Amino acid sequence: MRPKNTLAVGSRRIKDELYRTTDYDGIWYLNNAGFVIRLEGTYIFVDPMLHHDESELISRREKYRRGFLLTSELRHYDAEEIESLAAHFPLLAAEIEKVDYLLISHDHGDHLHKRSIQHIAYLNPTVLAPKPCHALLSEANVDKDSILDAKYGSKRL
Repeated sequence: MRPKNTLAVGSRRIKDELYRTTDYDGIWYLNNAGFVIRLEGTYIFVDPMLHHDESELISRREKYRRGFLLTSELRHYDAEEIESLAAHFPLLAAEIEKVDYLLISHDHGDHLHKRSIQHIAYLNPTVLAPKPCHALLSEANVDKDSILDAKYGSKRL
């Protein structure tokens, strides 16, 4: 097992190209279902998970390795690939300098990752998330006035 707080072999660090080389728009993969999008200097984070070797991730990895959680969607992955994906963090919470918008798809811990959000809440992003996420976001120190309800047909931002 890889030591805590180390990067997976081959992990590419994205901080400099994200925050220093800003003459183009881009989309970067973070981890799990997470992405960061930069559009004309606006930073949009989607379902960010920014920490290494959380106990939940380790437990999930072990269950995948033993085959307990494999579904038809995941059968094409082998255990080593799942482990490397779970340990791949190209951007850490401490490296984040700007978040304009935070989009949360749903309230599962691997999409609304409270510890990661706690580390970026001070940047005061506008957060767009479904209603079941709002209490968890508040627990993660997100200002309740910056949380918008994501619902079908909504056009405000």
